[in-house]
Amino acid sequence: YQRRVHGDIEISFDKMDKILRKKLLVLISFFILNTVLVAGLFDNRVLTPKLKSRDELMERVQSSDHISAVIFCRDSNTKCQQFEQIIYSFAEEIEGQAKVYVMDCEEVANQKVDLQAFQICSDEHAEQLPQLTFFAPPLTKINPYTKQPMQVQQIPYQGSADIKSLIAFARKNMNAYRVQLKTLEETKQFLQDKLIPWKIVLFTEKDETPGVFKGLTAEFRDRLEFAEVSKKQKEIIEYFGVTKFPTCLLYTSDAADDLLCVDLGGRRIIKKKK
Repeated sequence: YQRRVHGDIEISFDKMDKILRKKLLVLISFFILNTVLVAGLFDNRVLTPKLKSRDELMERVQSSDHISAVIFCRDSNTKCQQFEQIIYSFAEEIEGQAKVYVMDCEEVANQKVDLQAFQICSDEHAEQLPQLTFFAPPLTKINPYTKQPMQVQQIPYQGSADIKSLIAFARKNMNAYRVQLKTLEETKQFLQDKLIPWKIVLFTEKDETPGVFKGLTAEFRDRLEFAEVSKKQKEIIEYFGVTKFPTCLLYTSDAADDLLCVDLGGRRIIKKKK
């Protein structure tokens, strides 16, 4: 894990694993947002909040830029009890990349309005539980033609009930709120754009955007601007002198602030070049 000055500020990774991702999140929070990232346990279940109504569910999934996994369960259902530990482990593995919720079908069954929307929670469908549905947020928040808010997409899960399959399905359906840079000219334009002065560029040799990076783009959507550069774009790679993959560059322009130095959480100060 390295930090070095190269015109602006660069962070490079030998491996973008879970630990380094958390370090980057903490660095960004100190460096840009001045916020505190707090992690907790689920009720013992903060990772898997239990929801009790359709309104509560839709408020959560529609306000999030992350994909949401919603498990429809009943506490009295034996299959739900068996599936419980898998879901908690899945939530821990996917933390920061997706949201995970448990819908209490026993509560929903007592609410006629909610039951119309979630028939799976009715008494006659109790034996079909647990059921897992993903809610994917739209790539664009407003429909350019109707000017109305775009709606989340419901994606029923059809796969094996194991953590590896759940993670693969979630990552496949995650949005990546980033641009893919193809030429050096558009790369320079991207970095010079001052609308969002803080930018992160991922240099990767993979064909698909990593789930960890997708999670970052969702976590900081509209506060940071993200881009991705393939190893195949040799002109861009040579311009930045990137030799290891993946490498992540944190870029700040003069529009970010007027200071001559940047305090990385009180631990290190890097002087900017004028």
